[in-house]
Amino acid sequence: MVDIVRVPLLPVPDFRASAELLSAGHLRHNLRSCYSTFFHIARVRSLNTEHDPRCWNRDMRAAANRALSRPEVVLWYDCQAALREYWAELESVARLRVLPSGYARLSKMVVPPRWVRGAVHPPSWLGDPKLHASHRAWLLYDEPTQYAAHGWPEQPSTELWWPPGISLVAAQAARATPRRSK
Repeated sequence: MVDIVRVPLLPVPDFRASAELLSAGHLRHNLRSCYSTFFHIARVRSLNTEHDPRCWNRDMRAAANRALSRPEVVLWYDCQAALREYWAELESVARLRVLPSGYARLSKMVVPPRWVRGAVHPPSWLGDPKLHASHRAWLLYDEPTQYAAHGWPEQPSTELWWPPGISLVAAQAARATPRRSK
């Protein structure tokens, strides 16, 4: 599997359907990605609510900047409840498939309720054909034999499309040359 940024992949605009389409490796990737995204959002939110930004020391400011330079954090920042809903669908599918060894560790990762704020509302970019097409193209690039059976029209690619509003820095970081993981 190619290791790019930890972006929860959504090949279709439905959380459950996306989870069911994913291979076991990408299901684990998405579970880890959701947790990582929650962690970084919580870090930024806690810094914003618990500390006056004028009093931030250099390390606090650097941690917030690092978190906000991640495209998945910017993408999901205002819709944590929807991210939690997607995570629940991923967990449900993973339990049905009874994923081997790696899932046992992932199932112990719990999102503290204080990390999730607000009612569940779909993200504004959910359903954007360009976003879902780029996620399908990436999946086709990463595991062509697994996903070719779906008959998706996209050509395999490592380019992820980001909706307007995602910072250029974050998008460029995501487009870094992919590395093959062992």
